[in-house]
Amino acid sequence: MPSAEERKKRFLELKEQSGGSVAGIVAKENTKPLQLFFKDNGDITCITKEDDAFATAKSSAWQSWNFPNKDIAEVLANGYNKYHVTQDDQGSYHIALRPIIIPTFRVDNSFITEITTGNNDAEIECTITKNSLILKASDAVKEYYKDTFPISATRNGVRVLKFFITEVNDPHVVFYYKTVLLGELLVNDQLEFPLVHDFRQHSLYTRKLFDTYLRTDHG
Repeated sequence: MPSAEERKKRFLELKEQSGGSVAGIVAKENTKPLQLFFKDNGDITCITKEDDAFATAKSSAWQSWNFPNKDIAEVLANGYNKYHVTQDDQGSYHIALRPIIIPTFRVDNSFITEITTGNNDAEIECTITKNSLILKASDAVKEYYKDTFPISATRNGVRVLKFFITEVNDPHVVFYYKTVLLGELLVNDQLEFPLVHDFRQHSLYTRKLFDTYLRTDHG
């Protein structure tokens, strides 16, 4: 931690570099890029514009990288604990969503299945946009349950539908999941849930309670 005398000296240097005014210092600080620091295990420790952070990072054995500003802004908006830093085969670092740890489930068409495009007569329609997950039951499904109290509606004895956004073609690496009551789909035109990340390039899985599902992604 720099001493009061060192901070005063730094302030005077910044003031001189910025044309002699406090307003100039503020303007210069506002244009400085954010810097993200992380540990060897990928945990994110700090995001700052402060020059002193570099000394702290060095003494703490933190690392940094020239990450895109939009990626750092996403971490700031949603919280450090949702992200970590990964390294590719070429040695470059990337900010990535941290997978959610959930109990292991069996992957086969009788239990969990991937929702894909192409089935226009699907009973359950799922849409992933840049910012949200949208779920909708078909008119045929609503007609089938028209004489059932929504809170009592089940499919194969199950009231709750589960949806998992995962790594591409890998349902064991889950980044987001949502559970909804079947009754909620019956009484609403659609259900929309906000997403913290653009998941349009990820896979979508569900428990196979209905026979047909459809995925339609939009901008």
